[in-house]
Amino acid sequence: MPVLGLFVRGEFIDPTTLVGAAFYAFLFILVAWFLARLVRAGVRRIGYLLNDQAACTLLTRLGQVVVYSLAVILYFNAIPQLHSVGTALLASAGVASILFGLAAQTTLSNLVSGFALLLYQPFEVGDRVQLSAPTGLETGVIDEMTMGYILVRTSDDRHIVVPNSVASQQIVVKLRAA
Repeated sequence: MPVLGLFVRGEFIDPTTLVGAAFYAFLFILVAWFLARLVRAGVRRIGYLLNDQAACTLLTRLGQVVVYSLAVILYFNAIPQLHSVGTALLASAGVASILFGLAAQTTLSNLVSGFALLLYQPFEVGDRVQLSAPTGLETGVIDEMTMGYILVRTSDDRHIVVPNSVASQQIVVKLRAA
């Protein structure tokens, strides 16, 4: 009966009361948990395109961190007593994302190029390719494709690591199988 009294008086949905703040915390945690599970399921569904378990794990964790971080920030903005903390967190998250983007520019470029290469599939593992390397024109077979790089094995058993951003910008000649 006391819970019904709290609900009737509106304390359950009033974010200024302790009961209301706890209710909203539970609600935000529940929604964040559900969205994090959706992110995990979505990454698993498109995982066959990535061909890289490490990349799937990274994307899942990154997506979940974003979901839970947004839930915390939105919760702090929903509770009037914590509104200033939520605003500060939101501003600092914006600054942190800009700094992260600048610091990881090359890595993010490789990841985006990796998505494009895996989506458009101009070449795949096992293809014989010819590309320009610092040592000159090289010919080899693609051994591995990840979200960050392509590994090409030459005929003399050397391995050339080609960052995805480079592979997506240079001309790579796909040769006929011998």
